[in-house]
Amino acid sequence: MSKFILIIARSGRQLAEAARACGYEPLVVDLFGDMETEIACRTHITLRPRHDFNFDVLSVDEAVRSIRSSYGAMTLVWGSGLEAQPHVLAALARRWDIVGCSVATFFKVNDPRTFSRALAAHHIRTPRFAFGKLPKKGRWLLKHRGSCGGFGVTRTNKPRFPGQREYFQHEHIGVHLSAAFIVSSGSVLLLGVCEALNLQPHPELPYRFSGAIAVPQWFYRLRIELTKMVEKLHDAFTLRGLCGIDFIIDGDGNISLIELNARPPATFGLLAQPEHVFEAHLKADSLVHASLPAVAQVRAMAVCYAERPILVTKTLNWPHWVTDRPRIRTCLLPGMPVCSISAAAATVADTRRKLENRVAELRDRLNNELPN
Repeated sequence: MSKFILIIARSGRQLAEAARACGYEPLVVDLFGDMETEIACRTHITLRPRHDFNFDVLSVDEAVRSIRSSYGAMTLVWGSGLEAQPHVLAALARRWDIVGCSVATFFKVNDPRTFSRALAAHHIRTPRFAFGKLPKKGRWLLKHRGSCGGFGVTRTNKPRFPGQREYFQHEHIGVHLSAAFIVSSGSVLLLGVCEALNLQPHPELPYRFSGAIAVPQWFYRLRIELTKMVEKLHDAFTLRGLCGIDFIIDGDGNISLIELNARPPATFGLLAQPEHVFEAHLKADSLVHASLPAVAQVRAMAVCYAERPILVTKTLNWPHWVTDRPRIRTCLLPGMPVCSISAAAATVADTRRKLENRVAELRDRLNNELPN
């Protein structure tokens, strides 16, 4: 395998750092262009996103052609941000050796009708889908096909029909959890379970991804049941490599699948050493892992969003627990992600407390030390 690895994702930092820790030279194409990604990779091409914060197809093609002309052919690892554009992945797969789930799997997982039918056929519990007029009874969410990070999910109760790329899903109440896993030659290795954190609630985006914390107690309690669910998902969609699921557990202990991420999820670095996970992802076709080395502490992360217009200046002294730092002179509008915050401690309670304090500290710095 070439020492170069091409990474394409909405934010490539996490995958780039994991690749670098494995001894590879990551070449990244993403939409954020943060300082940590710049440090981690050999080449970093930051693309201007479309108005809906998706990739511009022509820009992606131009970027990968430039990389191939300079570095030759190599393996491509893709992350989040292509859910609404599976055709982009299909075009890339014709010219690059892609790692992870196949293009066919990605299309099926991100088509709500196909996805819901497959879950029903394999007896996987999930909140009810609706593709016609909004049902009169119950609490419903309006979802945009291909959205990720909770940005395309809003509550709705007004009678209406969904748009061309929209559908409804019944809103379940319970604890919001996620799990990361690796599928190697059909064998499932569950890495762990995280609980969703919402440290910056948004009134119009109730499910916007705001953070997560690894919770070993959930992992030990749900490991067998989740492994069986992932095995069913593999039977339905033929999964490969590092993937993730979002799910809810209600007051009666019932698990309902919300979403299947057929690509590396944002939380994998909380559950195991990123370099070990990345290497297992690359070798999923040839090597079955019985386990990966455990992490010593409970880890958590949060995304800090801008609460007002911000101009990033070099006067801000970023704390050491901040990653994904925007470049100097970056202009951020309200609601845009500013950076990520990490925390780790011996217990879940201590880690949560440390993360909450750090989020509060950084929000105070951003609001008081940076100009509009």
